[in-house]
Amino acid sequence: TYTPDAGFVGTDAFSYTITDANGLTATADVTVTVTAAPVGSITVGEPTVNGQPAGTAPGPQVVSGSSITVTIEVTNSGQLEIVNLSGTSSIGVMACIEVVLQPGESTTCSVGGTVLSGQQQVSIIISGVAGGEMVTAASVAFYVGVQVTGPLAAPDVATTPQGTPVTINVLANDLGDGLTVTTVGTPSNGSVVINADGTVTYTPAAGFVGLDAFSYTITDEDGLSSSATVTVLVTPVMEPPPVGPLAVPDVATTTQGTPVTINVLANDLGDGLTVTTVGTPSNGSVVINADGTVTYAPAASFVGLDAFSYTITDEDGLSSSATVTVLVTPAGPGPSGPTAVPDVATTPQGTPVTINVLANDLGTGIEVTGASDPLNGAVVVNANGTITYTPAAAFVGVDSFSYTITDADGLTATATVLVLVTPTGPTDGGDGGNGGNGGDDDGHGNSGPTVIIIQPPTPQPAPVSPQPTAPRPPVSQVGVPLPPSSPVEIPRTPPGNGFVPPRAGEGGLADPARHDESSWEGAGLLAALLMLAALHWRAKAVKP
Repeated sequence: TYTPDAGFVGTDAFSYTITDANGLTATADVTVTVTAAPVGSITVGEPTVNGQPAGTAPGPQVVSGSSITVTIEVTNSGQLEIVNLSGTSSIGVMACIEVVLQPGESTTCSVGGTVLSGQQQVSIIISGVAGGEMVTAASVAFYVGVQVTGPLAAPDVATTPQGTPVTINVLANDLGDGLTVTTVGTPSNGSVVINADGTVTYTPAAGFVGLDAFSYTITDEDGLSSSATVTVLVTPVMEPPPVGPLAVPDVATTTQGTPVTINVLANDLGDGLTVTTVGTPSNGSVVINADGTVTYAPAASFVGLDAFSYTITDEDGLSSSATVTVLVTPAGPGPSGPTAVPDVATTPQGTPVTINVLANDLGTGIEVTGASDPLNGAVVVNANGTITYTPAAAFVGVDSFSYTITDADGLTATATVLVLVTPTGPTDGGDGGNGGNGGDDDGHGNSGPTVIIIQPPTPQPAPVSPQPTAPRPPVSQVGVPLPPSSPVEIPRTPPGNGFVPPRAGEGGLADPARHDESSWEGAGLLAALLMLAALHWRAKAVKP
């Protein structure tokens, strides 16, 4: 005897062995097909209307505009879990029951509606559900004859925007001969008048939004009357959002203990802009200058990333805020061992970018031995010494993380990586070439991930005796040309590609002959300038 597991449907198999009187054996297989048990069926009794049989035409006779009650008996003839009853007719939506019926159990369902005129035939679908799915269905129809006595006003529905009158032809769906609109009621949130052509005009009250209603009465040529209700939905009128200024984030760099002046308004949008307030940075101070710039002064011993917010106000008194990020680099030469040089990268929103942080670091046998977690994304140190930064799904702005390198002697150094995550929304750019979604000569359009490499100065042999040096100029505000002692050339880069350092001998960041200590500051400033350029591109892309 084979007994399938509970709920199993499909093909099963087993083998058996026989032995004869001489002890010889043979084996064979048995295949069993297990089919699903029948789920049952639905039995539907003859419907009645107001207690009278209505399964065949013409059905019971009722007066136009009166309410009827339809009764139908439904029986579960199997293993159905739920029985639904539904249907549609000129009487309205027939929605009845959703009940659990045990095998052989019956229930009586009543549905009601208001009949208008003429012969009515209504079809109803009864569906049975088992295991969460409809497995069987049945249908039934009932009939009713309608006698029209006098006019019949039918309800109306209209819609109109806030503050806008609407004219409604209430007679269009009414029944009777020689109909006229004789009276109208008073709505709660507006007014209504009868027009000469038999329409009515509803005017909502100023500022009203929502449902309002009023009644009206019609009279036929015999003087008989009927009334109905008009429901009006008054929808809100959407006002355009206010236009105001747009503050765009800024990035600056300075050396330890050296203030830096930043023209935060240079990339902001709006008319008559002024800087009204600034936040307090965690590792320094900031003041607003009379010319609209702000000056940030790092704490005496602070080195690293700091930030503060600022608020601008336009000539109409509307405001916008943004954040300024400042990179404070160490002053003077670092300790012996490897040198980790800061890096800057940019990537579109939601797109990972891989950064070769070792490309500009100095040391023998250096490798990446650790990386910190950014505030708005995640980083992974790859086997080849690169680092992959993945921004958080909706993040747009400047993020950062630090990384540590170790050389062959076990000495370490740490630097910071700044990542600019740009928005991926549509822009009005031209053809930007490979790697971008459109871009013109002004840098419009989205581009793929870009890695900007800051080349460090080439180590020079130590002098035999101390040599006098010219004072190192302080870092000036972002956007002001570098002093002649720290030349930097920015080669034109095809759209969609990363920043390519010049070859040795061509000048710029990669030319050892043109590096001194101040050009290292210029490299940090170049990083900030490039990031500001990217942010300025964003500002132009969203300009109203």
